[in-house]
Amino acid sequence: MAEKFNPARAFLFGTSLLLLAIAGPVSGLKVKGSVQMLDPIVGREWRKMIGVAGAEIVFSNESDPREFFAAVTDGQGNYEIDLDASTNVGSDDRAKPISFKLNQNYPNPFNPGTVISYQLPEAVPVRLEIYNSLGQRVRTLVDDLQEAGPHGLVWDGRDDSGRGLASGVYFYRLVAGSFTESRKMVLVDGISISPAPGTLSGLSGFSRSQGGRKPAKSLPGGLSGLDLVEGEPQPLSRAGKIVQGRSYRVMIDGFKLIPFERAGVVVNADTAITFTVEEDVRENVVFLKEGRRQLFLDDFVIEEARRLRRVMHQPVKKGAVIRPNWPAGETGLQTRSTVFWDPLDGVFKIWLIDRLCRFSTDGLHWTLWDPPIESTGEVVFDPFDPDPARRYKSFSPKKSAHSPDGMSWSVQKREIRIEGQTREVLVTIRSSDEWNFSLDAEDRLYIATVKRSGPHGRSVYLALSRDFESWTEARIIFHADDLDQELGRRNIAARLADESLHHPPWNDPSVYNVDTYNMGVFRYESVYIGTPSLYHAVGPVPNYPNTVGFHLVQLAVSRDLKDWERVGDRQPFIGPSRRDSGAYDLTQLIGPSNALVRGDELWFYYTGIKYRGGWRYEGTFPHGEIVPLPGYEEDRGAICLAVLRRDGFVSLDADEDEGVLLTRPLAWRGSTLWINADAAEGEIEVEILDEDGAVLEDWSRAQALPSSEDGVRLEVNWNGSGDLNNLKGQLVRLRFYLRNADLYAFWTE
Repeated sequence: MAEKFNPARAFLFGTSLLLLAIAGPVSGLKVKGSVQMLDPIVGREWRKMIGVAGAEIVFSNESDPREFFAAVTDGQGNYEIDLDASTNVGSDDRAKPISFKLNQNYPNPFNPGTVISYQLPEAVPVRLEIYNSLGQRVRTLVDDLQEAGPHGLVWDGRDDSGRGLASGVYFYRLVAGSFTESRKMVLVDGISISPAPGTLSGLSGFSRSQGGRKPAKSLPGGLSGLDLVEGEPQPLSRAGKIVQGRSYRVMIDGFKLIPFERAGVVVNADTAITFTVEEDVRENVVFLKEGRRQLFLDDFVIEEARRLRRVMHQPVKKGAVIRPNWPAGETGLQTRSTVFWDPLDGVFKIWLIDRLCRFSTDGLHWTLWDPPIESTGEVVFDPFDPDPARRYKSFSPKKSAHSPDGMSWSVQKREIRIEGQTREVLVTIRSSDEWNFSLDAEDRLYIATVKRSGPHGRSVYLALSRDFESWTEARIIFHADDLDQELGRRNIAARLADESLHHPPWNDPSVYNVDTYNMGVFRYESVYIGTPSLYHAVGPVPNYPNTVGFHLVQLAVSRDLKDWERVGDRQPFIGPSRRDSGAYDLTQLIGPSNALVRGDELWFYYTGIKYRGGWRYEGTFPHGEIVPLPGYEEDRGAICLAVLRRDGFVSLDADEDEGVLLTRPLAWRGSTLWINADAAEGEIEVEILDEDGAVLEDWSRAQALPSSEDGVRLEVNWNGSGDLNNLKGQLVRLRFYLRNADLYAFWTE
């Protein structure tokens, strides 16, 4: 009798069939296609489908369920599987590819090794390099002239010096002649051991295949054991049996998907099949995704908390890092986007609202790009756009553009039908004079906020796009309310009573008002972060239709980009600096548009302006003139930096009296559990319960090993022999016990 099919055990051995497809001829029977679902962000508005990235898809032979073929979809939801493993892999008579192609690595995520494969239609010089999330090159895998054909090798998670690298996001980049392409991969657990004997290297001539034979119970981890099943290499004759049956059972699993299964899928020739899956929308369930951290800015993951304090942490200011050249006429610099690492040029970049690029090698010392070519607006780098000509995206509500290099820009247009004719028009979003822009690269989502009128004045509207061409209708997501007006009067009174802070030149309580001047919105781990700049109007500018006042940057959180919750009781996340400190952010503060992960820290770049209304208006508007007030410097606006612990927005803190946190049901994925915590003067213990609250014996508190360290990445361990992989797909709960400790985040890998 065939053993019950276990997908968790299958996917590793599906890799060996991928190796066979790389090394052998391309004449085997193939099935390819995509896995798609209704777009959870814009699909309900447009009924638009989207490819599902990272879905695990298995074709199981219905004649013998022990034989199976597996793959993981790429960033666009595409897959390709060779269902005919009977090819003569030892032959060098391989079909010549007709185009350059860099495949998604497999497995992904991985530990400790992963296969990187590509094809060349002609002999060319080839460089294949690995970069970390900061864009620093850590390994050169290939630097040689290579012949046409399929190529592949294994990266073992080490740098050029042989050191095991930390877990995280990495990029691999292929440069083959004039062809360049990059892809993302995730190392789920760093390694620090010597290379395992027999670890695979280049795949040329690789001639062993395991098919889908059921794996041994004590299979070695990683790729080093791929050529062994039950201790013996498998002959090619076994692979030939797979093609005897052409009817397959297809199973698809992935993050936040309802498990998909379809029997009787017949494949008798090379075939393209698209599978449509559904999102799992169970309420009150937290869906874990390996490597994605769960934070505590809201109560989403919390079922119960006892004797714990939720504390919002402010980033530490480091001062201005990009200053205006005011002798040359620059009086102030501002930004409405953020810094990103550009792996093509090997530097950090940022475009300011003057539409010019600055670059830096360390994120601290910045230089104007030469020659200074203007973009159309705020710029992000998109490493996953399949079109290299669209790597850079420039956004403004009136005109957007894309570019292959950040220098040569093509205006973004879309086609519309007017009176039966097709016309091209600019891509625009209605806005007043403020906006913000970011890219959620993981979910391939462009995020734009614009300023329009709403309750109490300026308000924030949000528009989204998957392709940077079609945008959703901008809808209001954030505005000031009556409580802001009450708190605003207190903030104004406190500021005017503090002589160390800059005071507006005019004060009139009749115009006191709080509204939302601007708001950066960006994805961070499992949440969306908002940094609304709340403008406090203090007094009117005489003869001029505007006010003077100041900004306070708050912190907000959302799970769906629609409903937003304030964090920290509406206290400032970034507030003003003292006027004798030499800082720029005395009065006007425009919050960060994203968080740049730098090792164990988050770096926030934001706009700081010394004054608002440092002038008076003489005459009747608009026919008068602006006259500077004495004592107000021309050097008034800069890009400032503030630094926070990674995941450090909010912590749950316990004193000597033990605190307890119980999570909501978690849809489990992963083989390890990690926390970001400071328990250097105390300890944290964790136990796992089933959905109904019964403690699972292997992961009980009695078996827990206490964590007594301060670190952004601490593994949770137990004395028991339980395998967390066995919990995959189950609903479980975590119970944390904290004593003299602060908990920032938890996640699985």
